[in-house]
Amino acid sequence: WARAAIFYGSDVGSRHMRQQGYGVGLSSTVPSLIVSVFAQTVNQPFVRSSIMIQKPGEELASRTFPNFSMIKHLATTKGPLSLWLGLDAAILKTAPKYMVAVVIKDYMGQWLAPVDPQDKTAVLKKSAKIAVTAGVAGAVLTNPLDVVRNEMFKTEEKMLPCMARMTKETGLKWFLRGINKNWVAVAAPIASTIFLTDRFKVWMGN
Repeated sequence: WARAAIFYGSDVGSRHMRQQGYGVGLSSTVPSLIVSVFAQTVNQPFVRSSIMIQKPGEELASRTFPNFSMIKHLATTKGPLSLWLGLDAAILKTAPKYMVAVVIKDYMGQWLAPVDPQDKTAVLKKSAKIAVTAGVAGAVLTNPLDVVRNEMFKTEEKMLPCMARMTKETGLKWFLRGINKNWVAVAAPIASTIFLTDRFKVWMGN
């Protein structure tokens, strides 16, 4: 739901700002940042619980509703605020990721050669190019923040100490940790969401 909310909210906010006379850059970045921060804050407890139950040997993973069991466990043993541990890193990852995707989507829509609206194949190809480029760029550029967020969940560290420790241990190699899987796992949902959002806008006559 978060991706759909971010792209829908960003599109609505962007159109509103453009109607008010703001430029493409500002109209693309501000709404996406605001909606991304809101969505990530609401979603953070579920993100953290999902990662926590993936730890080898985690007993709560076998429960009927493992996410809710983990959320209850964390709130009981570490306090309710523990559910938002890593929110700073998550926002730093999520907000730029979607901001980059939205900005590239908006600018590429202007940079690519115009296509005949009646040529459905050309319209689909252009939409696909924009979606894939935006998705890959958003995933690759924010991979280090994804690594930091996941490591914080595992070690209970704060963001800066976590980054310092990983840098001391491996240098800057951790920037690329998991990127071979992450760019596909993250880029594909972003690209598909952008593409489907554009399709729905066309079908709805917007």
